[in-house]
Amino acid sequence: MLKSVTSRCYKYIRIVYGYQIFLRGEDMTKKELQEIRDISIEIQTLEDEIRDLKTSLMYTKAQTYNDMPKSKYIHTDKMSELICRLIDTERKLSEKKNILLKKRIEIETIIDTLPPIERTVIRLKYFQGKKWFEIANITNYSERSVQRFHGYALQKLQNL
Repeated sequence: MLKSVTSRCYKYIRIVYGYQIFLRGEDMTKKELQEIRDISIEIQTLEDEIRDLKTSLMYTKAQTYNDMPKSKYIHTDKMSELICRLIDTERKLSEKKNILLKKRIEIETIIDTLPPIERTVIRLKYFQGKKWFEIANITNYSERSVQRFHGYALQKLQNL
């Protein structure tokens, strides 16, 4: 829910989950939109890594202790190593998801000021990572028209 809007500088103040977020339309750039896409890709990579680590854990034998003589070289327990990596990766994933959530909330508020077709193009391009021809198929416009809507949207976002 929009709490207050200052008319001259277009600053939005929004209370979301206890956080106060300040938004300025002039800060909205293509770079910020691409950053959201890049963070989403990074999150997907971390999720894949976690899945691989969990699979490795299923097939790793636990360290056994017996009365056999030990070598002079230190052997680390592979399972505990994998568990530590898994915990670290899950922590990184959680941090990235929090960053992405905050950025998406900020950007969604600004994107909502755009006309519907421009909003759709921006969301498909940057949030879902679609290619131009895919966006054209979804929106039933030509690729060139979709690119033009994209350009108009970016101009409007920078001029806010």
